[in-house]
Amino acid sequence: MSALPTQLSIRIQKGRDGPDVLACTRGDGTRTWQRLQRGIPVHDLTHYAVERVLGLRDGFFGLVGRGWDITAFAEAEKRAGLPPAAEWEEYVVSLLLTELSDGMQRDAREFDATLSTMLAGRARLARRAIADAELASIRELVRELVERWRGLEPGGAIDLALECEPVRSN
Repeated sequence: MSALPTQLSIRIQKGRDGPDVLACTRGDGTRTWQRLQRGIPVHDLTHYAVERVLGLRDGFFGLVGRGWDITAFAEAEKRAGLPPAAEWEEYVVSLLLTELSDGMQRDAREFDATLSTMLAGRARLARRAIADAELASIRELVRELVERWRGLEPGGAIDLALECEPVRSN
């Protein structure tokens, strides 16, 4: 019997006199946070949109919700233990951010073909086709979140929640 899903509270705060901050509070009350480099808030908001729309449980925020410390993602040793779905998601986010920067949106077929090219030689990674409606929903949510982020004053924050698996005890 699997445990019931729990909520991960996500806060991305725009820095006042320093870097932006990502802080997550898990359903069990434990917390993890990190100062962010420039540009990372949009990357993290894109992860949120992908996980929310596709219902992913093994992506960045899903892993944080299950107990991963945010700083672990920067450690090569820990990244080597990422589930295939989390690595796949990273490629999806990367392609979405490329589209955001170059303004070239692909339809789902082109998106999948480009993603397949990016994943060439990475046989262990999970692959999942993304339908046109899903891709449109992800893009719309990213657009809304990025617009909110860019409109924030220093010190302002975006608060989000994501259903995920509960913290796993080792």
